[in-house]
Amino acid sequence: MTLKVILLYFLIFYYFRMKKSLLMLILLSSVSMVLSDPIPPISPESYWGYVRINGTAVPEGTNITVQVTTSNETVGSVLVGAGGLYTLDVYFDDSNTTIDEGANENDPLIWSINGVSATNPSPGYDKANSGKVNNNFTVEISAGCSIKGDKSPCDGKVDDFELLEYINKWAQEIVGDFDLLDAIKNWATI
Repeated sequence: MTLKVILLYFLIFYYFRMKKSLLMLILLSSVSMVLSDPIPPISPESYWGYVRINGTAVPEGTNITVQVTTSNETVGSVLVGAGGLYTLDVYFDDSNTTIDEGANENDPLIWSINGVSATNPSPGYDKANSGKVNNNFTVEISAGCSIKGDKSPCDGKVDDFELLEYINKWAQEIVGDFDLLDAIKNWATI
C-alpha cells in the first residue's frame, strides 16, 4: 500500500472516530481526489535520421536497435525505410510501476544495426533524455574495407602497394597466414 492510501484511510478513520462535521468529509473527499490524480507518463526520447554502413545507406528493412549499455535492455527498435531513413522512440521506465518498461534518465545507450554495434554514436556516448528530440541523428558502422588487403578508400581491389603493406603487416604478425593468402588472391584477380 502506498503512503497516499494509508494517509487517506487514516483520515477517514479519524473522521468517523471523532465524528467531525460535514466539512471534514468534504475535505477528505477533496484530498482523495488530489491524491488519486495519476502522474503523467514520461515522454519518450525521439530520433530521426539516417543509417549507414561505411557511408552508404543501408537497405530498406534493416533493423536498428537501442539498448541500455549497462543492462542490455532494449528500449527502442525499428526497421529502416527507403534511403536509410528511420524514426525511433526510446521508451522510459515508469517509476510508479514495478515493471521495468524502459530507460532511466541519463542511461548510456548502445545502438546496433542488424545486431552489430554502431561505431557512431560510439557505445555509451548517447545518453537517454526523456522528451528530447534528436533531428538528423546518423547511426553508422564504419567497418573498414571488406576485401582483405584493400585499404581506404575502399575500391574493391588490392593494388601492388596495398599488397606490399599487407605483407609488411604479416611480417610484423599483425595479420595471419590465411589473411595474407586472401590478400594475395584478391591482388591476383585485378
